[in-house]
Amino acid sequence: MTIDLTYYRTFVLFVARIVLAAIIFKAGINKLPVYEVGGLVKQLPEFLRYLVVLFEIVGPIFLLLGIRFNQLQILGAAMIAVVMLGASSMKYFVAGSALISSGTMYPFALCLLALIFLTEE
Repeated sequence: MTIDLTYYRTFVLFVARIVLAAIIFKAGINKLPVYEVGGLVKQLPEFLRYLVVLFEIVGPIFLLLGIRFNQLQILGAAMIAVVMLGASSMKYFVAGSALISSGTMYPFALCLLALIFLTEE
């Protein structure tokens, strides 16, 4: 007996899209105003801080609009993946978090989730 769950794929991807967009968008909004941002992001050059916040606000919007427009999904997912890969590396290399710790793996997992939407057919 085989169980075919592919029927639920569209729903699961929809929920994953909403959750990813909400997490990243909230992270971007929490970094406003950019000149007062703290944490590891404060260690980045000013133009990169603005770019991170821009990607964290616009990327999720594009990801959601990607439900209708595939090119926006690709762009939004790429923006999120880049920021989350940077966040993972900052947590590991700069903050010294262990590779297998929530500090490093949480943004890496979000990066992988974004890559699913980047590579989705």
